[in-house]
Amino acid sequence: KEVDSMDTTETMQTMETSNTQPTVLIGVTGCIAAYKTCEIVRQLQKAGVRGTVLLEAARTEVAQSCAPLERGMSALQTIATIAPLTGLLGTVVGIFNAFQIVSERGLDDPALFAGGIKLALVTTVIGLVVAIPHVVAYNAFATAIDAEQNALENELLLDLGEQERPKGA
Repeated sequence: KEVDSMDTTETMQTMETSNTQPTVLIGVTGCIAAYKTCEIVRQLQKAGVRGTVLLEAARTEVAQSCAPLERGMSALQTIATIAPLTGLLGTVVGIFNAFQIVSERGLDDPALFAGGIKLALVTTVIGLVVAIPHVVAYNAFATAIDAEQNALENELLLDLGEQERPKGA
């Protein structure tokens, strides 16, 4: 069975029986709890750590195990931010050139004026064409990573809570 189609508990059970211990498995939807992360938190629980300290330890371990998924996110965000600014810079340069031509030669030849306007429009379009997919991709990835991290954290905490209950309760 492929890891991508397993839930967290099933993945951990599979890993325990196969002696595999990676910190994070990256599946189609994001990160799945791995043996090592849960084991660290379970060891804290067995050592008597309870309450807020255990909760924060679980959150920290989950965040660290999902951190590799965030690699490259800053590049997406930077491109999404800079691309429209570059387009705007091209717009300003194009309009500046158009007005400079008008001031030097007047409006006798509209084709000369149109060249500057064309540059302004083309750079604006290029900036938006580059920025829009990067903004969409960044938001989609950020949302997916947050959702997976929250689901992983909730499953881990649920699992820890079930271990705390006395048997038969």
